[in-house]
This record gives sequence, structure tokens and C-alpha cells, in this order.
Amino acid sequence: MKDALHNIEPGPSASHYDLAIVGAGIVGLATAREFLLRQPALHVIVLEKEAAIASQQSGHNSGVIHSGIYYAPGSLKARACVEGQQAMLAFCREQGIPFELCGKVIVALDESELPRLEDLYQRGIKNSVQGLEFIGPERLRELEPYAAGIKAIHSPNTGIIDYVQVAQAYAREVREHGGEIVTGCEVTALTTRDAQTVLGIRQTGVVTLETEIHARYVITCGGLQSDKLSRMSGKECCPGLRSRGLRALADKPRRPVGGIELRRLLENGRSILAGGAGRDVPRLHQGGICQRSAALPT
Repeated sequence: MKDALHNIEPGPSASHYDLAIVGAGIVGLATAREFLLRQPALHVIVLEKEAAIASQQSGHNSGVIHSGIYYAPGSLKARACVEGQQAMLAFCREQGIPFELCGKVIVALDESELPRLEDLYQRGIKNSVQGLEFIGPERLRELEPYAAGIKAIHSPNTGIIDYVQVAQAYAREVREHGGEIVTGCEVTALTTRDAQTVLGIRQTGVVTLETEIHARYVITCGGLQSDKLSRMSGKECCPGLRSRGLRALADKPRRPVGGIELRRLLENGRSILAGGAGRDVPRLHQGGICQRSAALPT
């Protein structure tokens, strides 16, 4: 796995590429993989400013394989979620990536929450989410003994996964199909010259090197840095809404936590993440976007 995570090349092997992708998170790696599968002759490079792939959002999320309950029926998000879930499961089975369709329950604590629960159920049905059902307190206690509520939606096909392992599998396939992935390589400029995009890059390691490469096409997959990359290329865009999330790790949970998302970790099957709390921030600093907090009291 180490080779998939860390840069095994000193830097870009060439000065000119057909396609440069900025960002080696799960979106950037999936994009590179898809282009190489469709057009194997392309000379593709993926540039990542961090020392390892999937270091930011792709490695700091809830690790849920969503079934498609929440999105507006008929929307692109809804279609992408439902179809993407099946594509993700097929890829994981093919690659031997562990996952678990453990299901989840969305619980209404009192009658005031029943209209919202009904709305979510109808959204799921319209989005063709399989297996959804309303359950009462008795069935809820069978599924989650520590959950309290008057009614719930049971989604049996919601799952959990480690998306870093998915990113690692994408990276392996990118390299197997001739693509390059260079980590510790930050894009500092995007300009146009002679019908090509010139990318200024800064490589950090034992020494810091600044140079440039040329690409016929550039796709930026910079996550929370997307607006920065857009302005770098001379295009103004609306800044994305950022939210600093809070999730706490509970290794030995013994008491229920109300009004918050609880998710079991796939890595050991016992620890849980409690989260969903967050606050909007105007601009994130250059450091990591998320860290695990101290354990919850148990």
C-alpha cells in the first residue's frame, strides 16, 4: 500500500502532457483513471500538493456509502448517488476492498419530526432506493438497542467503507495504465501560452524546486481549494461554503447520544464516530481540514 500512498517518482517525468489533473483525492484519481481507460494513449499526470494521496477531504469523511435518500428526486445528485452506489460496490468487489452494507436508521424522536421523516421516505422511494421501510419502536430496538424514537426509516443498503483504500486502488490503476502521480507538488500558477496551459509547480522534499510543465488540457479537482485554483487561472467564481466539521471517536461507547449521527468504523467494528456538528468558516488555513478529536466520555 505504501507505493500507492507516497510519491515514488522524483517529479514529473516530462515537461509536456496531454492532460494534467490537479488534486489526488478520490475525484482527481477517479477522473485520471477514467480518461486512461477510455483513451489509453493519453499522457496523463496527477499533481498533489500533500505528501500522500487522499490526505484531505477524501481521507477525512464519514466513510458512508449513501443510498440516495436525501437528494431532491430527479436531480443529478440523486441519480449520481443511486447509480454511483452500485458502481462503487462493483468496483470494491472487483478490487477486494472491504465494505459492509450494515444499513442505517433515521429516527424521529417525537411527533414534531414525523413530517420530515415522511418527506425523506418519499424522496427515497422516488429516487428508487431499494429496501426502504418505516419501522416502529420495537423493530428499532431490534436493530439499534440504544436508539430511542417513535418511528424510523430503515435503509438496509446503506454501507460503510474506508475511502482511502478506494483512492489507493484508483492510484494503482492510474499507474498501471501509464499515468503519473506526483505528490508533494503544489500548483502555484495556471497560465495560457501557445494554446496550452502552463502550470507553475513547487516540489517540496529534501529541497524545494520550482519549475513548470505544459498540458493540452487541465482539470482541477482541488476540493476546498477549487476557488483558489479558478482565480489562479483568471476565472472568477463564487466561493464555496466551507464548514469545519467535528467528529469524535468513541472506542467503547456505553450510553446513547441523542440528536447526532453515529457511525461504526469499518476498521475494527467496535469504535464509532459521533458527528455532524460543524460551523461555517470563511477560509480554511493551509493545514489539514480535519482531525479526530479526543474520545467521547464513556
